[in-house]
Amino acid sequence: MNNKNNGYHMGLSVLSALVCMALAVCFTAVFFTACGQKTGKLNDTASIFDYMIENGSFPKLTEVDEDTAAEIYGIMTDKLASFRFAISEDRLLADEAAVFELADEAYAADLIRVLESNIAAAARAAKNYSPEQYAILTKTVVSQKGRFVFYIVNEDSASLTAKVKAAISGD
Repeated sequence: MNNKNNGYHMGLSVLSALVCMALAVCFTAVFFTACGQKTGKLNDTASIFDYMIENGSFPKLTEVDEDTAAEIYGIMTDKLASFRFAISEDRLLADEAAVFELADEAYAADLIRVLESNIAAAARAAKNYSPEQYAILTKTVVSQKGRFVFYIVNEDSASLTAKVKAAISGD
C-alpha cells in the first residue's frame, strides 16, 4: 500500500511540476507580449492616438473631422498624410488629444504655431470661468517627433507627452 501511495504522490508531484512549468512559460509569454505592446515603437497616426487614449485619463472625447479641423481650427489638412484629433464632449473641460502625420514636413513649424495659438486662445477663454482648466491648458506642449506633431491637453499631459514621445519610432 505504501508503494502504491508513493507512486501516486510521485505522479502528482510530476504533474504539479509540469503544470507549474507550463504556467511559467505562459506567464512569461504574456509578460513579454504585453511589454512589447506597451513599449514597442509606434509608427502610424492611429497607433499613436490609441496609445495616448489608452495611457491617459480622458473624459468622453469626440473626433474632429477634416472640414472642422480646417475651418474651425485653421489646420491645412492637405499638408497632412493623416490625423486623429479629439476634443472633450463636455465643452467645460479642456481635454484634447491630437496626432498629425505630416505629408509635407515643411508644414511642421506652421502647424505647431497654429496649434499653440489655438491652445493659447482656449486658455485665455478659460482663465475667467475655470482656473482649473486654464492651468491644464497653460501646461500643454505641442511636440514633434519625426513626421508626427502631437499634443495632449490633460491634467497629466507632461507625463503622457513624454511617454508618447518615447513610444514613437524615430525617423
